Amino acid sequence: MQLSQTPRKRFGYSIARSLKITLLVAIAVLNLLAGAAKSASAGTPTWFGVNMAWNNYGSDFGKNFYYGSGPTYNGATMESYLADIQSKHMNIVRIWTMENFSGLSFQNNNPDNPCTGVSSAFVNNLTDFCRRASNHGILVYVTFLTFSDIQQHPKVVTTNRWAFVQNALVPVARALAPYGVCYDLMNECNYSGLSWNDLRNYGNDARIALHGISSHWVTMSTDDANAFGGNFWNTVGGLGFDFYDCHRYSNSGAPLLVTPSQVLDGKPLFVGEYGPSQPSNSNAPYRWSGNSYVVDNFCQDAASKNYSGMLAWSYLSDNATARDNFVLQNTSELWTLNYYGSQWGR
Repeated sequence: MQLSQTPRKRFGYSIARSLKITLLVAIAVLNLLAGAAKSASAGTPTWFGVNMAWNNYGSDFGKNFYYGSGPTYNGATMESYLADIQSKHMNIVRIWTMENFSGLSFQNNNPDNPCTGVSSAFVNNLTDFCRRASNHGILVYVTFLTFSDIQQHPKVVTTNRWAFVQNALVPVARALAPYGVCYDLMNECNYSGLSWNDLRNYGNDARIALHGISSHWVTMSTDDANAFGGNFWNTVGGLGFDFYDCHRYSNSGAPLLVTPSQVLDGKPLFVGEYGPSQPSNSNAPYRWSGNSYVVDNFCQDAASKNYSGMLAWSYLSDNATARDNFVLQNTSELWTLNYYGSQWGR
């Protein structure tokens, strides 16, 4: 975003114009003061929001490839969620879309063969969601693949990656081109079991294809802090990504391990997932309830370290991994997020 600039004026020295000069000087002083106030809050994240990864894992937007369920998309339900998120002063929501290869088809119905397409139902449902979010002033952070699916079927993004990019990602990106979206090519790619060489080939090819359709931002998320700094150019760096996303779960007072200075190409840094970690020496579940201090820890740390975006996990119940206590909907922790959003001008 570029700040507007006021053209310089040339002034005469006649007494008749002194009043005009005085007025212009006063306006200039006010503009400087306003600029100073903006600079003082420049550390607050531009994008502040929440994950709403799924209602029904693998079945939200398209048919679940493994189990045949779905799609279960309901526009009215999503509308109510988006209205609530907007009311809490949030302007970005992250969703998962192709988990369990939802909506995808493969040659001979085998994910080890090339991807042959993405269903029209998937595209229409996802487009409807993005349209609704745009109407609420909310950017949709679309996550395509999960590392767990790639662990089982690595050929999707290695041997057959070009078929997947052209037959799945490109049709979706074309449909979403008119809306406010950005893309995560694979959630926490460092757990995929692939080498960084394979991940970089996928990231580069997918980014080029998506940028050929729109200027929407593209990245590939990780939760490995070691992907930054000295390892940056061998991991996520140098692929033309528009921003970077390093996830983090922690109960500590200064939880974020990566700083923007470790992003060696100077692009924006997000924490696209954050939340409380499991208590040490305990079998208790990860939970938000009673942990509003964790929101404080992350928000204050992200602001002090000049993160560009942060998204809490998770608005809805994370029931796919039996971590229902991560849910933020209707909790006091969601109101803590609301406080920060309101203070940061969302």
